[in-house]
Amino acid sequence: HTFHDTFKRFPGYGSADADGKPLLSWRVQILPYLGHQDLFERFRLDEPWDSEHNRQLIAEMPTVYAAVGSRLLQRDGMTNFRVPGGPASMFPDLVGTSFRDILDGSSYTIAILEVDDDHAVEWTRPESFEVDTENPLIGLGGHSRDRWSFARADGSVSFHPMDFPADRLRALLTPNGRD
Repeated sequence: HTFHDTFKRFPGYGSADADGKPLLSWRVQILPYLGHQDLFERFRLDEPWDSEHNRQLIAEMPTVYAAVGSRLLQRDGMTNFRVPGGPASMFPDLVGTSFRDILDGSSYTIAILEVDDDHAVEWTRPESFEVDTENPLIGLGGHSRDRWSFARADGSVSFHPMDFPADRLRALLTPNGRD
């Protein structure tokens, strides 16, 4: 929310160069707001996540991006926290949305998903998670036997059973899911 207060929008799923080529993830963009200004300043913001220089910082993933119960090691820089992507999501592109774009309200819109280890990505990679609209629970959770989590645009985090209703999940994945 502090990022939004500063830029009047949430970050997109990643930053981009002047030609629109993706560079670094939303997770890198919010580092200063999570107390990691020093790490943020070490990134070359005009280079992609996998440039020779930026690749060296993957192993320094902050603990906040590590999922409890994941078999992935933090030092490997893989995160299970991803933003939902696609044209009907809160993260349709690299630009980002604002609170005014969330017509359902921030309490009714998913901002961050916990995905299983098979769908984890390098924390610096600018890539959203494309949810299967037919089977929206595929790829989610997997770190707890009977639940998974997501963060809403209002900043709240909640845990849900693995049999969460698909129609409700589809609605929460869009900023205007009541349509």
